Amino acid sequence: MKNKIIRKAKNDKGITLIALVITIIVLLILAGITLSIVLGPNGIIQRAKQAKTETEQAALNEQSILNGVDSFINEQLSGNGSSTGGEEGKKLPEATENTKPYLPDDNYIVIEDNPEKGLVVKDTETGNEYVWVEVPRSIYTTASNETDYTNIEKDMQTYAADYREANHADTYQADIGFTNETDYNNAKNKMLRSVYTYGGFWIGRYEMGTETIRKEGASATTTPLIQRDKYVYNYVTISQAKTLADSLSKENTYTSSLMYGIQWDLTMKYIQTRGGKILNELKTDSTNWGNYKNVEFTLTRVEAKYSVDKGQTYTDNTTGDYSKSIDQSILFTTGASERNCALNIYDLAGNVYEWTLEKTSLASYPASQRGGYYDANSGSTPAGVRSYSKVTAGKEWNGFRSSLYK
Repeated sequence: MKNKIIRKAKNDKGITLIALVITIIVLLILAGITLSIVLGPNGIIQRAKQAKTETEQAALNEQSILNGVDSFINEQLSGNGSSTGGEEGKKLPEATENTKPYLPDDNYIVIEDNPEKGLVVKDTETGNEYVWVEVPRSIYTTASNETDYTNIEKDMQTYAADYREANHADTYQADIGFTNETDYNNAKNKMLRSVYTYGGFWIGRYEMGTETIRKEGASATTTPLIQRDKYVYNYVTISQAKTLADSLSKENTYTSSLMYGIQWDLTMKYIQTRGGKILNELKTDSTNWGNYKNVEFTLTRVEAKYSVDKGQTYTDNTTGDYSKSIDQSILFTTGASERNCALNIYDLAGNVYEWTLEKTSLASYPASQRGGYYDANSGSTPAGVRSYSKVTAGKEWNGFRSSLYK
C-alpha cells in the first residue's frame, strides 16, 4: 500500500511539469504573435501612424482646394479672370526688375503666358492681339532717367547692335505723316520713355490685315486688324501706314504707332535672347521660318488662304495640304503657318515688307522697310534686313505692323 502511494505521487509530479512546460510554450507563442501584431511592419502601431499621416495629408489637400477656390473667386471679382475658361483671362506675370508688362486698358485680357512662347494679350472690343517684347532694364548703362532720351536710345542701340545699320536712323523725314521734326521727335521720345519705364512694349502679333482683298489703287481708310487669317493690308504708302497705325491709339490710355527702326531691332534681339531663333536665322538667312520664293513648306491650316497672283485672288486651303514649292512666289493671309512664327509673333520674315519710321541715307529712297518679301530669296531679305524705298511706294509687297505703348 505504501509503495502504491509513492508511485502515484511520482506520477502526479511528472504530469504537472509537462503541463507547465506546455503552458509556458503556448504563452511564448502567443506573446510572439502579439508582438508581431503590435510592432510588425503591418502592425497596429505602424497602421496607426499611417492613418495619422493620411489624415493630415487629406486635411492639407482639402485646404489646398479651398485656397484654389478662394483664389479663383478673388480673380473673378478683381476683373483679372475670365468666366470663359481655357487660356483667356489669365493674370499678367508679376513685374520684375527687368520688365513691368501692363494691360493697355480694361478691354485687354491675357490669352497666353507661356515662358517658351511669350506673353499675348487681346483687345476684347476689336479682337486685335499683341505680344510683349521685353527690353531689360539692365541695358541702360548711360541713361540716367526716363527723359534722358539721347542716352536711352544710345543704350538700346548698343544692346541691339547686331541688328543696327549705319545708313539707317530714327530721324525725321518729310512726307511720311509728321507735321515737322519736332512732331517726329516728340512721338519718338514718348516711345523711348515708355520702353525705358516699363521694360518693353507691345508689338502686333500679325501683320496688319483686312476682311477684304486689297487691290492696287484701293483706299487706305478701312480700319486695320491685327488678327489671324486676314488678307494682308498692302498697297499702302508709308504715310498711309502711319495714319492707319495711329488710328488704333486710344486717347489718354495708350499709343498705337508704326514701328520705329529701334523697335524692330529690339524685337530681333528679344527673339534671339529668348531662344526663339538664332542670330543667323534673324540676320543672315531666314529660310527656316520665313515665306520666301526659295523655300518650300506645307500649309496645314484649313483657315488659311494663299494667292499665286500677287494678292489679286486667294484660294482656300480647305484640304489642309497645300504645298508651296521652291521658286513659287506665294502671298499668304496673316498668320497662315506656325512655321512662320517666332515667340508668338508671325510673319516677321517674308510675306510682305513692313514700313518703319526709320530714314535711310539715300536721298532718292529715304524710306525704310523691314522683314523680307515673298517674291525675294530668304538669304537676301532675312527678318532683320533693311530695304530702301521711295515714300510714295505702295505695291502688293508694302505692308506694315504696329507697336503699342503708354
